[in-house]
Amino acid sequence: MARHWDKVASVSGQPFDKAALERPAWVYDTELTANAVTTMRRLSPFDTVTRFTHLQTSFYADTVDITDQYTGLIAGYDVDPGRFMAELESDEAKTFAW
Repeated sequence: MARHWDKVASVSGQPFDKAALERPAWVYDTELTANAVTTMRRLSPFDTVTRFTHLQTSFYADTVDITDQYTGLIAGYDVDPGRFMAELESDEAKTFAW
């Protein structure tokens, strides 16, 4: 995984902190994040790129486990956290991104 992140960093310019890879019992899975981005886009279609960039930076550069902290990461956006979490956990959200 670390070599893959090195390659992506060199091509994209995205900073990566490999400390994220050292979390115990952590599984790298982007499905929930993809669903979170599409849920935010449905609830508040403005600034989608800004929110996506914020999630990417939080996870890859700042080593924030965004799967545990979605409500904190959507603070400051015009979306009700309770509604966001309900939508994120819905069957529709789980199939919408795909």
